[in-house]
Amino acid sequence: MDLAELRDEPVVAFRSGSTVRTLVALAAEQRGFAPHIAFATANLATVRAFVSAGLGVAVVPASALKVPGPPLRAVRLAAPRLERIVTMARNSSRYESAAVAAVRQLLARRLRPPSRR
Repeated sequence: MDLAELRDEPVVAFRSGSTVRTLVALAAEQRGFAPHIAFATANLATVRAFVSAGLGVAVVPASALKVPGPPLRAVRLAAPRLERIVTMARNSSRYESAAVAAVRQLLARRLRPPSRR
């Protein structure tokens, strides 16, 4: 599905300023429209509940489908591809505990660097 197909749909969105909402707004603008925000919330469970109740559609990260909650029908957004950049920040001049080292190594193994554009 292309994001432009949501042009006339009511959207259940995350609050203004959230990463997902900003990505969706920019992608919609590139396709010549602004999403019709019917509801906005900071809570993923609320987004899921509103969509499940038929109050609108939502663009959410794929990980949101793994969160327990009301049933949803997922449709992959083929275009545009929306990506979030996740960064781990730490003070490298301080002692690195075994737990922090393990998380850093896990992230390095599981997350790929952003694609070069």
